[in-house]
Amino acid sequence: MKKFRYALFMFSFIFLLTGELYAQGEAAVPFLLIDPSAKGNGMAGAMGSVANDASANFYNPACLVRTQYISADLNHAKWLPQLKYDDLYYDQTSVAFRIPSAGHFGISYCRLDLGENAWTDETGQEIYTFDSNEWALSLGYAYRFSKHAAVGVNIKLIQSNLGDFNIIVDGKEYDSKATGYAFDIGFLFENIFSESCYYARSMEKIYRDWFIHRPPPGLNLGLTISNIGPKFTYTNAAHADPLPQNMRLSASWNYMDTEMIGLTTAIDIQKLLVKIDSDGNSDSFIEAWFTSWDEDGVNDMTLSIGQQISIMSVFSFRMGFFYEDP
Repeated sequence: MKKFRYALFMFSFIFLLTGELYAQGEAAVPFLLIDPSAKGNGMAGAMGSVANDASANFYNPACLVRTQYISADLNHAKWLPQLKYDDLYYDQTSVAFRIPSAGHFGISYCRLDLGENAWTDETGQEIYTFDSNEWALSLGYAYRFSKHAAVGVNIKLIQSNLGDFNIIVDGKEYDSKATGYAFDIGFLFENIFSESCYYARSMEKIYRDWFIHRPPPGLNLGLTISNIGPKFTYTNAAHADPLPQNMRLSASWNYMDTEMIGLTTAIDIQKLLVKIDSDGNSDSFIEAWFTSWDEDGVNDMTLSIGQQISIMSVFSFRMGFFYEDP
């Protein structure tokens, strides 16, 4: 069996098991849905209203407004280790920073490397090898327009490289690389019902800045629509697939915030806004906002619950639970 075919099969299968790819093979470049953050995975992905560092580039760009100075996030994971191939891996790096009087900015780059793959003939004889990878570069900006509300956007450049060979479709020849673009938009409402949080701080404000890993006291809400953009294709518009447009509804409650301990419970609900009929025809990304809510629309939603426990300003423990209705 060709390594390339097996890797792609396992890639889709793992997504199906974890619920990260809700529609079976309906969306292109599903690597955009990979949760890149070790911190976020500790919360089962329930970070849309909790993120306060460079990971906000993925979960909710509006959360970039919580970056006071500069934040960096670097992640590396061996992809599908059960395949025992050392050249399958996922890398992600993000930076978030604030420019006074200009706003909050974020830069993120992720890359899924599918390694060296073999092209074989019908007898299994290897013809030649090629490398496959996919990557996305994101630039974000967030603006706080009130004490309790902020908005953020990401602009993404996406590229998928199947290899160095050509594809022939309908008598025309195309290369095996595809480039597209997308954007994310996020909203954040924070510090609501702050009196519901047991808040006790006696330190001077200059020292409180060390508590940057805690969200604001009280209730925090978030809404993110990610991967909005035109269909993705390697050949022409007649053979295009929609991007994995995803909606994330988030809520978190920081109900204890003292100098010694902080407690925050978070809930995220996600839904893939992709609609393809039985003939393989897909709706545009705008139409899918409405048509993806069919009779099974609610069942396609996933639920993540996370708990963050912070001790002083040094240690933070996270645990989470992920659920998808089968």
